[in-house]
Amino acid sequence: MTQECEERQAEEIEALKGVYGLEDGDGIAWTKEEVLVVTLRLVEDEEDSDVVGITFHVPSLYPLKLGAEVLNVNAPSKAAEAMAAGNEVLSEGAASEEVPGVESLWSACEAVLEVVRAGLEELARERWDLEARERERAKRAEEARGFGAGDEPHNCVIYVDHMNESGKYMKLLRKWSLDLGLGTRLFYRSGGKKRPKGVENIFICLSGTPGAISMFGNRLRTEYVDVDYQGNKCKERMSKVLANRRPGDVKEGEGKVPFFAGFEALEYKTEEEMEEMLQTLNLLHCGDGSERFFASEQSH
Repeated sequence: MTQECEERQAEEIEALKGVYGLEDGDGIAWTKEEVLVVTLRLVEDEEDSDVVGITFHVPSLYPLKLGAEVLNVNAPSKAAEAMAAGNEVLSEGAASEEVPGVESLWSACEAVLEVVRAGLEELARERWDLEARERERAKRAEEARGFGAGDEPHNCVIYVDHMNESGKYMKLLRKWSLDLGLGTRLFYRSGGKKRPKGVENIFICLSGTPGAISMFGNRLRTEYVDVDYQGNKCKERMSKVLANRRPGDVKEGEGKVPFFAGFEALEYKTEEEMEEMLQTLNLLHCGDGSERFFASEQSH
């Protein structure tokens, strides 16, 4: 029986060579006793195709009395699932008490390749979807920027009473600013013992198109941005728009708002420092006529 098994193994290996275009030591080899390694291209006719390495345990009494086993699959996708699929096929062809086993290495190779190829197709679809989302995000950001030649940005100042988890909150504001193409300067005071992870008396100064500023404000009102004292997610309910200026709007005693881009968060210690920061952007004075006031007055 051993001799018959050896002959059938040799015939099966020759069949594998013919089907996959393999040669001894080049794509198929016995690395040690009863261990066979088969290396297959995922795309058969492409020299630079990704490959899948399948390591089989092939007992001396395979296929008549003992079944083969996939010991390992080296693949660019879904290796574990491919290994399981290969072993499932081998178990179906293994010998039982009633009937002898049949040759199953080719079927196992095909099962492995099918799973790996499906995994790569899935990755390609995910990559395509991700790239499509990125293109759409970039398109929306470009539309939000909306500047033509000679256009100047609008400016807005939003006051927020406090942030309990300022790190996550500011990270979210940074992302919005990037998505919408807004320049953002955020001035804040430490939350102290009352809010060890938080900050308070926050001034958010924005520079960009009216559409982008409007979208930023809408997100601030409608999305979960912080947590309450019990750790529950919450929306911003304590914000106020202090100024929303068109290009060229200049308050008496101040200059034109300088161009600023990117996101920057700065801490101030005193009210004087905070007013200096706002004055640097020429955004200290807000409102018009009888409604005109210092931005800093709104923090009291």
